[in-house]
Amino acid sequence: MIRRPPRSTQGVSSAASDVYKRQLLHMPPKNIFDDRPTKLQLYVDLPEDSIARVSIFYKTNIMENMQEITLAKKKGAYSFNFDPGIQGGDSVTYFFTVAVKDQSIHATPLDINGKIKPYKKPLVDPIKYYEERLKSLKW
Repeated sequence: MIRRPPRSTQGVSSAASDVYKRQLLHMPPKNIFDDRPTKLQLYVDLPEDSIARVSIFYKTNIMENMQEITLAKKKGAYSFNFDPGIQGGDSVTYFFTVAVKDQSIHATPLDINGKIKPYKKPLVDPIKYYEERLKSLKW
């Protein structure tokens, strides 16, 4: 079961609404370059003692199946270094999950219906990207 806040907290006890205030925060990078690692970080607002496992599921366009990587917390965030030199491909698709000891699972990103909607990011050539950016600047 993936938890998502109710549309309205009216009629929900304060203890239950506290559960729904807990969040997963991930800011997807604007670009993932094809020649260098990119750190994908997840911040979790759940009590540490309630977390059973934090994972990232990812695949590139050349992989057949999603890969699950269990993440460790370092400096307040759960991080994964995505390295296109190792994983290969032209794009990456990923999402995060947090398994809680009460047998529930939290995930991000979710669509409006509470279903997992993975991030899909192309791998960008940094030289082309910065050349295009320079062209768009008005001198």
